[in-house]
Amino acid sequence: MSTVPAPFAHLGGLLATGLIEVADLQADPGALDRGGWWAVSATFEGRMTGYRFAAVRAAPLPSTTASWHGPPRAGWRSSLDEAGYLDGVDRIRRHIEAGDVYQVNLCRMLRAAIPGGSDPLALAHLLAAVVPGPLSPAGVPAWGWAVAPVPACQAGSGLPP
Repeated sequence: MSTVPAPFAHLGGLLATGLIEVADLQADPGALDRGGWWAVSATFEGRMTGYRFAAVRAAPLPSTTASWHGPPRAGWRSSLDEAGYLDGVDRIRRHIEAGDVYQVNLCRMLRAAIPGGSDPLALAHLLAAVVPGPLSPAGVPAWGWAVAPVPACQAGSGLPP
């Protein structure tokens, strides 16, 4: 398992530990004025949550002895089926041709149950190997865990195409 106790955040080569506060930044945007080092999570829908940590230092992604064992390929569910995707592409092309837009990102949400005992650092190391970069975040905030490749990618067995 990992060598860093949860909760923590690793962003841009910085390791933050010792969670002090979790704040709903829509309800209390002034929370950021309390100072300290914050990691902020924002959803597509606009919800923003701030995580203030006691300590931050330059450090590599924490190590782990675990291997990533993600959901089986058949366990993934998409918000778009093939017909929905093709319809979206067609609608985007019409908007581009009409001059309404010049670029559109057609996105889909992928969901799968994560097997119990999965180590988020194992996933972070797997993603870092195929999407190298200084800004790939990983962390175990108070509500669970989050690992995000920047940019998004497909990697390894068990991840959807």
